[in-house]
Amino acid sequence: MTVDETYDQANLNSKTVAQLREICREKSLLISGKKAELVNRILESLDMNEKIEDSEALILDDELEDFNQIKESDSFEQDRIEKLISKYSDKKEKELIDNSSENQEMDDKKEITLEAEIIEADLVIHETSEINIDPEKLDEKIEDNQPALVIRIPNFSSLSTRWKATISVFIVVILVGAVVTQVIGKNSTFSTEELSFGDQMEFNVEQSKIEINGDEMLSLLRDSSGGILEDACGYLAIDLSGNGDVSITNGKEDGTVYSTDSLGRSGFLTVERKLSMNLELDLEGRTWEQDSNQEKCGIFGWSLADNSLNLENIAWNEIEESETIRSDTKVIFSDSSLSTTNLRAISYDMDIFGGLGAIIPSLTFPLTPIELHEFFGSIELKEGTKSSDPELNWDSVWKWEVKKEFNHQEFGLVYPIELEHEDISKCYGNVFLNILVKKDIPWPVEQETSIVLDKELRTNSCNAIVSSISDEILPSGSLSIDMKFSSTNSIDGSRNIDWGRNYLKPVAGEDQPGSSTERKWLDSMWDESSQRTFKLEDATNCMKSEHPSSAGSQALIDGGYIWQSEWSKRKITNQESELWNLSWVTSGDKSGWTVVEYLNSSDESNCNIKEELNDDGEIKYNRQDIPETQTLEILENRILSESRYPDLNPFISENDDSSKSVWKSGYYDSDDQESFSQVKLGYRLSVADQNQIISLLPGDLGDGKVNMVAGREWIESNRNHVVGIAMDAQSAEMITWYHFDQPSE
Repeated sequence: MTVDETYDQANLNSKTVAQLREICREKSLLISGKKAELVNRILESLDMNEKIEDSEALILDDELEDFNQIKESDSFEQDRIEKLISKYSDKKEKELIDNSSENQEMDDKKEITLEAEIIEADLVIHETSEINIDPEKLDEKIEDNQPALVIRIPNFSSLSTRWKATISVFIVVILVGAVVTQVIGKNSTFSTEELSFGDQMEFNVEQSKIEINGDEMLSLLRDSSGGILEDACGYLAIDLSGNGDVSITNGKEDGTVYSTDSLGRSGFLTVERKLSMNLELDLEGRTWEQDSNQEKCGIFGWSLADNSLNLENIAWNEIEESETIRSDTKVIFSDSSLSTTNLRAISYDMDIFGGLGAIIPSLTFPLTPIELHEFFGSIELKEGTKSSDPELNWDSVWKWEVKKEFNHQEFGLVYPIELEHEDISKCYGNVFLNILVKKDIPWPVEQETSIVLDKELRTNSCNAIVSSISDEILPSGSLSIDMKFSSTNSIDGSRNIDWGRNYLKPVAGEDQPGSSTERKWLDSMWDESSQRTFKLEDATNCMKSEHPSSAGSQALIDGGYIWQSEWSKRKITNQESELWNLSWVTSGDKSGWTVVEYLNSSDESNCNIKEELNDDGEIKYNRQDIPETQTLEILENRILSESRYPDLNPFISENDDSSKSVWKSGYYDSDDQESFSQVKLGYRLSVADQNQIISLLPGDLGDGKVNMVAGREWIESNRNHVVGIAMDAQSAEMITWYHFDQPSE
């Protein structure tokens, strides 16, 4: 940019988003937001420069020249405004816009209102290079992405039972920012306030929006919404605002709080971090074409206004190793009719989510107020300091730069800092973060985040690992998130946190099954359960001995194995049975599944193949990478232990001592709706040839991964309840569990 270059609306509209952001950087303005927001931000700064000659103004560039106030838009911008107004405004507003050329002396209030409406309805266009936009094509995109008619979505329906549902729950948590920040990097130093026991900051959530384009991307959210978004397809927009607070608990005596870990062991001293948000949400989107059986997304839409979302997250960071050992998230969603949906999710370690776990911290980091000292360390803060300075030895995917300190009208003297996630910018979108930091406050007093995820935006400089993660994990489509936090009050803590403190605690391997109890696979993971009558070994033996010609039997006889299994019970007309759904693969990469049913009767040979599908081509054979695992017996006994996971136990244990657990009393399918209770249990294997992302990640994941999964669904007090559980089959560590409930109608 030349120093004497002048800007007007037409000049700025002709520039790319990247060029507009560069102008904002030169003028020390925030660089996040859409193109229209960047243009308005620059124009507003020019107008302010004309009217205010104050040394403490937010414009940091002393050599900014005075510019004339903009009075006219270019013809293209005017055409776009008219099209948007004709679609979303009434006749009176449209007439006002049509006559705008004759009434340029509008009062400021109407001008601001109009701009807000245009920005909200504007199409999200992410530019990496200069693009000539055809107005006719723009019209087509607007018509494709926006609903032509708004209707209310129907009531709730049951939660999806696909295996990805558990991960989808965490996607929801990511979208609303309800996970406390993970540590991204601590190798540099930066003079920011260290956390203290008792620290607290209250904040407002404002100017925040989530937009999803593309049905595959939207399906992750839809499948985990419990029916709230059942009729959403193609496009979804969520406007949110509200308030929240973040704090460090001042525990008894030394400030710490005791917590358990993923093995259910107690005795860990932790720093307890709390985050809460109370948000108001308005949702709108497109819906399916009538009679299309949810296969074709139409032009009709739905809206769900006046909703509330209450979020609470508590994370426990072990004080010696500074690692998060447990996180507890609660979400309460209420619609305008006060119908509520509740979610509680307990997670232990993001590493267990494989490729998704590599992405989660990068997304959750900017979606909640970040902890400055944990990110920057303890170097002196000053203008011009940046992550690329060689003396810092910065080793993180985040790059950042400190701008000129200025006197903010609300917060006083603050430093602006701009951050960008390099890997995401190279590979599948961008993440920009603009924060204002103030001395003696451990969180930013203002934080503005702009996130775009779209793997179609990948560049040639994307490295192989991150590229594979984006291909494997991210669905097609785009996700954009804009969030802004502003501090309203802060309280200083009383005691510094003594990270690294040594104390007596459970040691590695203590109260944990080891290699001596691991078993090498033959046909499948070993079961040996005392909780269930029909064990996995019984199912495979029955299949091979009594039904040797079945496809599943032939697969196992020829050296294949069962990569996924699911046990359940059913009760129809007082006839009880147990079933194993066995997904197998042959050495020739042919795959399929077989359902083996055992009728609980005196007839010991009453074992049948109920269903079978051959050669569905879903999985690849890779026996050499299957790890040795614990038995299902060992894992389920740990899950059922009341002392290990006391919050989970009430959902999977029965009061009747004769039942001991829902494993014995629950039924997947029953004609007695009053005693309706679905229970499932099994495992899933992922190996390198099936999931390329595993082979690229460091550590034992390259040898394959086996997780035990279990779940239960039931009706109680006119509400549907769902519990999902996942445990590492090698280490016996709990990965996650969640409880979801909603109205039964």
